[in-house]
Amino acid sequence: MILRESGGNITENTSGKLSLLSNLPMERLFAHYVGSSFSAPMVTNIIGKIANKYPNGSANLLKNLLLQSTRLPEIKNVKGTNTDKKKFHFNSLGYGLPNYEYAIASFDNRVVLLDEATIGLNKIQVYSIDVPKLFSNPNVIKWCQWR
Repeated sequence: MILRESGGNITENTSGKLSLLSNLPMERLFAHYVGSSFSAPMVTNIIGKIANKYPNGSANLLKNLLLQSTRLPEIKNVKGTNTDKKKFHFNSLGYGLPNYEYAIASFDNRVVLLDEATIGLNKIQVYSIDVPKLFSNPNVIKWCQWR
């Protein structure tokens, strides 16, 4: 399909030539753009998959599953103090890149706990989770923090 300059009509490209997605095809074939709006289709896709997995899930559940799935990728060559680096990461990547598998599943080293029950005003809900004794080993804790 090709967009014709005259009239703005979309027609089939029967010329056999490759249409380029560039306003300046003689200067460059491709352009590189950066913007947070480009993440919307990716995030929408992941939210859609989560909604398919939990069709009766509330908007709050879907949002929180998405948020807890995010990870900050390593960005090399960021100069400055740790505070500067954290600020740069947050300004560049927000809360991180979402991951569908992390949103819906538990793994050997992480657990996803779902509960959409209502908690009354001035009430709390306590969950008891058995944690392996291995996790109380200081050497294991240091190793996990290092990773």
